[in-house]
Amino acid sequence: MNCFKRLLSLHQPCKVKLVILTLVVIAGCDSNSDAQRLSNLVTVADASYTSVELQDGAEVIKVGEQISFTVDASTALAAAVPTTVSGAIFSSSDINVATVENNGTVTGVSDGDVTITVNYGNLIDTAPVRVSSAQLSAINIIVPGDNFNVNECDAVQLSAEGIFAGEESEPRAITSSVVWGVSSTTGAVFEPSADSKGLFRARSAEAVTVTATLDNVSGNQQLNVLDNLVSIEISPDTGELANGSPLQYRAVPTYSAEAGIAEITDNVDWTLSDDALTPFASVDNTLPSKGEVTPGRSGAGVLMVSCGDVTKSLNIGTVGTGVINQVRIDRESPLTIQWEGVEDTEQLRVFAFEGDRRIRDVTEDSDWVVVSRTTNLLLIDDDDGSKGELTIRGPGEIVVRATFTDEDNDDNVYVAPELTIVVE
Repeated sequence: MNCFKRLLSLHQPCKVKLVILTLVVIAGCDSNSDAQRLSNLVTVADASYTSVELQDGAEVIKVGEQISFTVDASTALAAAVPTTVSGAIFSSSDINVATVENNGTVTGVSDGDVTITVNYGNLIDTAPVRVSSAQLSAINIIVPGDNFNVNECDAVQLSAEGIFAGEESEPRAITSSVVWGVSSTTGAVFEPSADSKGLFRARSAEAVTVTATLDNVSGNQQLNVLDNLVSIEISPDTGELANGSPLQYRAVPTYSAEAGIAEITDNVDWTLSDDALTPFASVDNTLPSKGEVTPGRSGAGVLMVSCGDVTKSLNIGTVGTGVINQVRIDRESPLTIQWEGVEDTEQLRVFAFEGDRRIRDVTEDSDWVVVSRTTNLLLIDDDDGSKGELTIRGPGEIVVRATFTDEDNDDNVYVAPELTIVVE
């Protein structure tokens, strides 16, 4: 009896006892597999996992083709999110048909059916895999409800079925395996994410041909993008942002005929304009966070959404915008620095304050000048990209000043208290 079976034969109802027992028995293990099983058993008990499930993979593969399974472990809690785990033990019911490695990689060997089994501690799951050398002869593109009209700026999930000559009696789902393409003059695309293969995102009105290609075999389907988008609203319609807190905006369409679509957030283009030298916020224009605005400081701008020739804008800004009352350099005056005998630099920064609260780094937005100095061995940089950088080439004294013009609030000018720097 191997050590894993010996452990299972010794019933221990207490989790702590199980861990101790494992440490004792593991010394007698005679294989890496046994040690891994024992380790998994402890992990299952410690995390209170109650089930595992094989993920990804595929039901049918070709001879020589490889697929990869992952393993999700779950607890009995209803709200718990499954956890992808490593170190599971995989096996194939027939290695002459398909082999499997302990990283979940399955390789087709010859035509036939096998069952892939995963053991994680005392938890088990299985998945069927069929290996087939049947040749693909045709591809059918399936449109939901056979509705070949697509709303402007909407998305539709297409699927692909393969017809295989020989032993295949039924079409096989190959949506995730094909390469999707579209003939478009307005920017209609297929979502490139592996999790969303076949998701067609329409733009302006046009007739398009979508294609699905695999093993030099292609199928095609005609779709008609309608000219029916009337307007887009931005939701929520509030322009108030909390400084540093992201806010997800959504695009809600109105069509000339009721289309029953709640939003088209992921299918439109988002932009954010800001007149300041340093933008106060950014808007994400990439999936999966399209339309999310993240403010980095106090400020204001215009959020715009567009698709085709339809646009919508919303004035947005952080709460408390425009109440800067002072700016200060981040060093106490006088600042004393020891001369080390070699050229060195010291970065000075200036911050804007709202009351007593520091709200923004305005170093690059400020003008830096030398008020006085005793030697040319101390220099302050006022060039973009290195503003506030003090160059030290020897001992001496320099007095610097930073002036900030608030372009977000009627070009109000704030002067930071002068800073005296003494290099000894």
